[in-house]
Amino acid sequence: MRRDRLDNTQMKAKARKSKRYSLRPIAELHRAVQDGPERRSRVQKDLYASYLKRVLSVVLDGMIWVSCTILILVGTVLGLNSWISQGTPQYEEFVYTLVLPLFPIISLWLYLTIMESSKVQATIGKLATRIIVTDLNYNRIGFGRANARFWSKVISIPILPSVLIVPLFTKKRQALHDLISGTLVINKRR
Repeated sequence: MRRDRLDNTQMKAKARKSKRYSLRPIAELHRAVQDGPERRSRVQKDLYASYLKRVLSVVLDGMIWVSCTILILVGTVLGLNSWISQGTPQYEEFVYTLVLPLFPIISLWLYLTIMESSKVQATIGKLATRIIVTDLNYNRIGFGRANARFWSKVISIPILPSVLIVPLFTKKRQALHDLISGTLVINKRR
């Protein structure tokens, strides 16, 4: 019993020193394991982001991304039309067949990977719903893991109906792209 207290105390001290969020969930789960199955299930329920929060964050992010993308594309098309009308038509085909179709996917990729791998650990939609993305050890994910998370979302689009219900059946409420990339979406504390 004394050793368990030392472990908890050491974890708390490390969390305070590093001022990182990541050790708090581990300490809570450790205490919950000692207290029994009722507390463990309650802590797990409070720790992992609910399905509704995840869906709401996706809707908010979608609205933000679509609005920004439309504004940028409209401005780009209007600017290009005036530029092309001034005598540079050789770039018209390149811009309309390659740049404009790729811009939405590139902007979404950059938005999600940069925001989720940043110090904030969340997109604007996730910040609004107070959830963050972590690795399986509750640490911040890097740009590589955020990339894996994004591209696994893209890969899972063809099997969309099954992807939507996966978080309802996993213990840690992980979607298919979370299982592939080794990430968790948890509630943000404070």
